[in-house]
Amino acid sequence: MLRRPPWAGPLRLPFRAAAVLLAAWPAVAGPPPSHPPACASPEARGFDFWIGEWDVVNRYKRRTATDFREVGRATDRVHPVAGGCGIVEHWIGWLGPNPIVGFSVRSWDPATGRWDLALLWPRPDATSFTELQGTFRHGRGEFVRRAEGELTRYTFNDVGPDRLRWDDAYSEDGGVTWRHSWIMEFRRRSAGADPLLANGPSTRSFRCAAPRYRAFDVLDGEWAGTARRGGEEVPATLRSVPILGGCAVMDLLTLGDGGAPQQAFAVRAFEDTSQRWVEYRLDSERPALRRLEAERGGDGRVFAGDFEDAGGPLRVRARWEELSAEAVALTVEESRDRGATWVERWSLRLARRI
Repeated sequence: MLRRPPWAGPLRLPFRAAAVLLAAWPAVAGPPPSHPPACASPEARGFDFWIGEWDVVNRYKRRTATDFREVGRATDRVHPVAGGCGIVEHWIGWLGPNPIVGFSVRSWDPATGRWDLALLWPRPDATSFTELQGTFRHGRGEFVRRAEGELTRYTFNDVGPDRLRWDDAYSEDGGVTWRHSWIMEFRRRSAGADPLLANGPSTRSFRCAAPRYRAFDVLDGEWAGTARRGGEEVPATLRSVPILGGCAVMDLLTLGDGGAPQQAFAVRAFEDTSQRWVEYRLDSERPALRRLEAERGGDGRVFAGDFEDAGGPLRVRARWEELSAEAVALTVEESRDRGATWVERWSLRLARRI
């Protein structure tokens, strides 16, 4: 379900749009060393061109104007997660005198044949994820969301080894006519980006200082222990970092060791529109981006979501059984009968390392 941010107004702010940095052109930055089979197809590698660090020039045109004008600059850093099954973006820049931070994650879903994206561009008094879906054809990437009777479309053109161009359009008549307001011009700064980068100022007082955003602060740091997966115990490590000035938490999890460990990614934040904690989860064995929401009336530590895949209805649940300054325990389960019975995918128990 697509969700419209509460702050999305008629100006179509660039930090809402800049997160959707997709395209369907050959990769110009090398892919990660290896990919799980489910993420090795050419379609699943469509974002590899974007891995690295970029300088961004933002241009805006008012509805009554004829020309675009420069309104701010930004730095965009992009890295793969979940064994290359997902791509994460950290964006920090300026809109006039105002600092802007943003985040996005996207992955190719082979079951639907499309890219799924989740974006988070918080203001100090509001956070809300936005979802988009789309694909690409004939050297042009188009990604769309529908909300409150309006279509929003992000388009990528002119992609080269060290540059790309993004523009937006919106339609109030179902796509018959489109209006443009933003152009973003990207120039590559480097081919790599830190996978543990926390964008924006590190202090949590910069944004989202209210208590409702702070439930998962305790995760910040490095953790190690064991996981139970498929009836066996394997080593497990977790790196959790605050992002967006403390408005969200990003987890990078590795299960097992050796040549092909399972890797999982999650990002979670308190969402003001739904008034609950929300997380997006992706792992290298099931490359589909899943939105899970904290159960209402609980303590905010049980997340669940309902989906459809090739096997039919699927309910996914993530349970934080322990969450303290010294130890964490998490179990991820699936149900094919709408929650009547559950099958454990994996569970972990970790102790703080740093």
